[in-house]
Parts: sequence; C-alpha cells; structure tokens
Amino acid sequence: MTKNHPKNLELNIIYILEKSSSIWERLTGNYLPKLNAECETKSQKRIENWCEIIAKGNWDNFRKRCDWDGIELDNIQQLLGGVYLKNRKELPEWAKILQ
Repeated sequence: MTKNHPKNLELNIIYILEKSSSIWERLTGNYLPKLNAECETKSQKRIENWCEIIAKGNWDNFRKRCDWDGIELDNIQQLLGGVYLKNRKELPEWAKILQ
C-alpha cells in the first residue's frame, strides 16, 4: 500500500478519532479501553490531575462533582488511557471533514 492509499487515510482518521475523543464521546459506549500497563499509568495520572484541578486534590469533593455530572469514576478511569473505536466502519459524522 502506498502512503496515499485510501486504507491508509482511513487508518489515519481512526487514529485521530481515537486520540482526540473527548470524555463525553468515550462515555457513549463507542470506545473501548486499551488495557495495558502504559494506558493504566496514563489514566491514573489523568484522574489524579483532574482531581487536583477540579477539587484541589480532595477526593470526596471530586467524587461529588463527578456524581453531579453523572460520571462513575470506575468507568471513566479506564477510558482516560488509550481507547479503541468500537466500530471502525461507522465513524462519527464530523470525521468526514478529515477525508
């Protein structure tokens, strides 16, 4: 396959979608967590940073804030590391701008 082959473009778009997905997109169920040590370390750092920013490191306040937003920490923590797009055949509508 050449560099400009359509399959390469599709894989690049998927890579961009997976890397740039927001928390809310990840919570839709359209993304699956990558379960490896590197991603677990990354997600742990992100959740700690998030707690620091949102609640000045107070985990009780952070949990309350997440509850208000309907976010379950156990679910979101896995999704804060790397993720896979669950269905690579049905890309979000906005992905068309990347083609």
